[in-house]
Amino acid sequence: MHFTYQALAVFITSLLLNTAAAHSCDTSMAWPDSTNCHYFFQCVPGVEPAHKKCGAGTAFNPVIEACDYEQNVPSCYKEPHHPRPHHV
Repeated sequence: MHFTYQALAVFITSLLLNTAAAHSCDTSMAWPDSTNCHYFFQCVPGVEPAHKKCGAGTAFNPVIEACDYEQNVPSCYKEPHHPRPHHV
């Protein structure tokens, strides 16, 4: 079972690296991480893509190629859970 987790980890890592390698760097180019909307890849000419995380409450918005409020990223936004008020 332990080997299976290691093999899975290697497979996932290779997928992420292949996703990043599939894009050639260009000035101020950024694209979303397909596995988590709070992360993205960013390129600078001559440098390998950097994997970055958006700040709290934000997600990568591919329309503007930058981090944005989660509610502006439909594929990532989930309504906040508001518990019912406790009646006394």
